[in-house]
Amino acid sequence: MARNRADDAGYNTLLPKRSTNSPPIGKMEIRRIFDLKIPELITLIAKSDEYLSGLYPPESNHAEPLEALVDQDSAFFACFVDEEVA
Repeated sequence: MARNRADDAGYNTLLPKRSTNSPPIGKMEIRRIFDLKIPELITLIAKSDEYLSGLYPPESNHAEPLEALVDQDSAFFACFVDEEVA
């Protein structure tokens, strides 16, 4: 079986192996987000912030305001599968 350089470098070992019985994944796309008008993204970020705030003391949490994610000096990306935030 042919291997590629990514395999040799260990990059593909970070991805979970899919079972042959797994359902197919829909169309996956990575998009740059320029505004936060997608409610699922706000929910995902809020859940992430809530989870991380339980792991670390307040002085160790350095979350930026949501508006900073789409500021001209930042680049914020999200993964979509079949047009839904994944």
